[in-house]
Amino acid sequence: MKKLTLKGITIVLLLFVSFTKLSAQESNSALFNGAWELTRLATNGSESRVAIPGLLKFFDADGKFFNMRITQNGSIITHQGNYVINDNETYSEIIKSETQGATYALAGKTYKLRYKFSDDKKLLVLNGMVEGKDGAESLGFTEVWKRVENKIDSI
Repeated sequence: MKKLTLKGITIVLLLFVSFTKLSAQESNSALFNGAWELTRLATNGSESRVAIPGLLKFFDADGKFFNMRITQNGSIITHQGNYVINDNETYSEIIKSETQGATYALAGKTYKLRYKFSDDKKLLVLNGMVEGKDGAESLGFTEVWKRVENKIDSI
């Protein structure tokens, strides 16, 4: 009888821990959703600097993402794929495609990134590393992304 009770308690605790972790991942996933604009960038240990204007990252609720660059001549999706929240500190980008001529090995790769939201959830800091290709060195980076406010809702 004691074994059955102990076994039952263990199962209940394991289920609780699993659901708690899943719930935390789902709530973090909701924090990612939307459009983000790159505001600051540091690479390979360099000092943080203002990013090139027009770099955007989009996350959707279905686990898809893409990065876009907007210029005076139009826009281009630099890379895209799926993302998975691993835990409260890391997520993975599973990159399906990249723009032609990309300096870094993106397509077909999975990169695990560290993330942290500001207290007001309007800034997202990402840290990671991407592999170089065609002789380019790997690149360590820290990016600061600012949530793009949805102005359409207020019209």
